[in-house]
Amino acid sequence: MLRLGTVDALATNQELSLPQALSAFRRHNPSVVVDFAIAGPEELERQIIAGSRDILIVPCTNKRSELRYRSVLEEKQSLYCARSHPLFHLPSPRITNDLLSDHPVVARGYLHQFDLKRIGHHGEAATVEIMESQLILVLSGAFIGYLPAHYAQAWVDRGELRALRDEHYAYNSAFYLVTQRGGAESPLIQRFVAAILDARRTEPAAASL
Repeated sequence: MLRLGTVDALATNQELSLPQALSAFRRHNPSVVVDFAIAGPEELERQIIAGSRDILIVPCTNKRSELRYRSVLEEKQSLYCARSHPLFHLPSPRITNDLLSDHPVVARGYLHQFDLKRIGHHGEAATVEIMESQLILVLSGAFIGYLPAHYAQAWVDRGELRALRDEHYAYNSAFYLVTQRGGAESPLIQRFVAAILDARRTEPAAASL
């Protein structure tokens, strides 16, 4: 059994192509059962330390000595508001930290201080652990907040979300393959890591995800 854990909102990330990696892994390991969990990074970290997960794909700001990290990709994060939000039609040059401080922010619980400092905010009005919750709250028009750019793109294309001053507020979030120290020596985990790295080197399939 391969016990995989990831954060949510990876299905639309064409840089990683996790569906392609899982397809290749299963093709070469057809008898292996895949136990796939999606949760917030802190919960997944607790699971791998407890031994209930074999490998994670997660963003990380603080590395733990008992875990092994391998950089796998960077994911663009942009600051968004919904069409019903007062900032949606405001010209970009007028959007400043001082102005943003007047508007409630939804922050990811595992990155809340990081998110807040980037926009000069002093406190969150809501917190979440997964991206779907973040998206719903931003779409409500009551909050601004960060989302992976690839995940938000469909709503941007429909005119429901706007990235706020991308050239100033966007940033790249580093993602890692995480295993227990020693766990990376498992042949099964090595084969899965190879499938992930191969998927990153291969052009994504033409079909949309």
